[in-house]
Amino acid sequence: MTDDTVTASIFASGGGYDGISEDITIKALDTDLLVFDRDGYNNIYPWESESFTVRLSVRPFENITVRVYPHINFYSFYKTNSSFDTDAGTPGNQNTLTFTPQNWSVPQTVTVTSGGPYDRPQQGETPVLVFILPSGARETVGVHFVDPKIDRTYLYLSSKVLTIDEGSSQTFTVRPQRAPSSEMTVVLWGNADEGSRSDLLKMDKTSLTFTPSNWHIPQTVTVSALRDSDAKDSDGSVLFSLLGSGIASVRIYIRDNNLGINIPAGTLFVPEGDARTFPVKLNSPPSGTVTVNVSQPSNPDMTVDTDPPTTGNQTSLTFTAGNWNIPQTVAVTAAEDADAIADRSDSIYLSVPESDTNYAGQTETLSLVIRENDRYPIIEAVANPLVVTEGDSATFTVRLAAEIERERDIWVKFYQPFSLGVTVDTDPRTVGNQTTLRFTSDNWNIRQTVTVNAAEDSDDLLGVASIRLKHTEFSDFIDDEEVFHNVGILVADNDTAGLVLSTTNLGVSEGSSKAFTVALATLPTADVTVMLVQENPENADVTLDRNKLTFTRDSWNIAQTVRVRAAEDDDAIDDRAAISLTPSGGGYDNLNRRVAVTVNEDDKVGLKLSSDSLTIPEGDSDTFKVQLVTQPSENVTVRLRQPENTDVTLDTDTATTGNQNTLTFTSDNWNQPQTVTVSTLQDDDTLDDSASITLTASGGGYKNVTASMPVSVTERSEAGLILSTRSISLDEGGSRRFTV
Repeated sequence: MTDDTVTASIFASGGGYDGISEDITIKALDTDLLVFDRDGYNNIYPWESESFTVRLSVRPFENITVRVYPHINFYSFYKTNSSFDTDAGTPGNQNTLTFTPQNWSVPQTVTVTSGGPYDRPQQGETPVLVFILPSGARETVGVHFVDPKIDRTYLYLSSKVLTIDEGSSQTFTVRPQRAPSSEMTVVLWGNADEGSRSDLLKMDKTSLTFTPSNWHIPQTVTVSALRDSDAKDSDGSVLFSLLGSGIASVRIYIRDNNLGINIPAGTLFVPEGDARTFPVKLNSPPSGTVTVNVSQPSNPDMTVDTDPPTTGNQTSLTFTAGNWNIPQTVAVTAAEDADAIADRSDSIYLSVPESDTNYAGQTETLSLVIRENDRYPIIEAVANPLVVTEGDSATFTVRLAAEIERERDIWVKFYQPFSLGVTVDTDPRTVGNQTTLRFTSDNWNIRQTVTVNAAEDSDDLLGVASIRLKHTEFSDFIDDEEVFHNVGILVADNDTAGLVLSTTNLGVSEGSSKAFTVALATLPTADVTVMLVQENPENADVTLDRNKLTFTRDSWNIAQTVRVRAAEDDDAIDDRAAISLTPSGGGYDNLNRRVAVTVNEDDKVGLKLSSDSLTIPEGDSDTFKVQLVTQPSENVTVRLRQPENTDVTLDTDTATTGNQNTLTFTSDNWNQPQTVTVSTLQDDDTLDDSASITLTASGGGYKNVTASMPVSVTERSEAGLILSTRSISLDEGGSRRFTV
């Protein structure tokens, strides 16, 4: 595994930030980030468990959480009533593994448990566990539930592989792994499959019998290797049967010791433009030095070299009594050509000259085939991996690398990706998804189009898929092999994870409540918890009926209701609050949302006067009191305007020299009355006076709030004539003056 680490530098400029920079280290993790240890992870029988471990291959920079799910395309865990658990120490079955920069190399255990009897699924339905990385990349582990009547291995073998020289023998032991309920007979026989030489094996027993009392005692089987007439090594196997079913085997390698040149059996396939080697040794000690000559093939595109370090192509090998059984290597090279037309098969002949010791005249032949390397498809895509937007499609083309012979066709077969929702189609004009392309000598260089479709889904994960394809040919090759290729696919998701709110601005009337709803925008990877709290500063008059919401993979798109209540208060201030919604889990971490709450105040602001009006005798004074109707948000100043009638004056603070005309109320004393004194002057007329005092408030939510106090002044003087004297005495003929 190779990881690329780069350092990106971030430079700022402008606004006083010139020359400021920071570095960030970016590590690109290889797709083989997860390391699985399956040692001891065996078949799982009904009501039993098996475990395997998982660790990271490199140290991460931050915590990595791996989510585990059964793949829904395959035989469901629910059909077998089975389960898996990533943390045996936590109650319930967990489905996540968390690796930190400290514990990344410590294997974590996954335990799979069978829920009961198992019915063998159809082909392609094997249960699979999918391990999903934070990036969306996936790794899989197969789960092997088995039927105990067919698949349980009952026998313990002391050795599963033996090497025996021709004409000799070896032994191994057998015993059951557990006590049988009654006498048990194990039948032994040689494998008769094609290519096996079990006919050269002879066993001293054809059956073994175990009872409930002796089952734990190993029984010995002796296997002998018979001699044959050739000079080649062979192999075979001993099979064991119980109740008609094969349950175990021992592989036997037979070393030939006949006089002769020992080379591998079969055909040597050499890729065009490459080389392959094969070993040569003698089967038995020679009486002297033996020279083995190796012929050059008749095909000029192939060459043989018995000593590549030496200049030129060497064509002989030398064996002595000291090195006769030590393999010496022969290299066969196939030259590159420009076409995809198969070269003819050939042979290499190995021979010992007639004059050489007891090996004189010995020969062997090895068949050769050049495997054409230009007979492969060229995949042409705009990018690797090919990016396909969810709910859309993309294409790439395929052609052959070189011309092929007329009598052969090359077929390119595509396998539908393992990833759910990604399909490949080689012929969209035909109903269904076609999966083959055919190339001939006439169209080998004509590009054929392949369409990749990506279905819509509900999650917000990037999809990673791989299209596997192989090319095959109708050939005469005995051991023709299929060559596989892969096209990487990256599904660009068009869904964005987030909280879906019915509103982000909620108006609530004082003394009532109102609701909003919350849902998830996409299918989460696990349960999502949403915590609801008021942002600071908290408003005690605003409360929620719940502070936690939980969404599952089944309920993610079902809206849940949150009700906000606004309490009554004495002020006339429109209260405000903000509710923060913080989700976590399931791929929703840090996707916070906010709902602003405005409380519509039902209390009206105003000035409260102690009386509706004042009646004051001329030359006298009286008072009235002023207070606020509701609590202000800050200080309120009430300014009183002196009446136009100058015989009437007001004073808001008699302790201060002069007539004051302002009152100040705070949020603490807003409901405590303050006194205003109104005074009238004595005048000379006999008319009742009147006036009006206007009060205007400002600040604390009381802007332009007004009130007035009417004032009536009652006259103290009565109507009549005022004489300077009420009696006068006059002499006859005299006069006096008086005034009126």
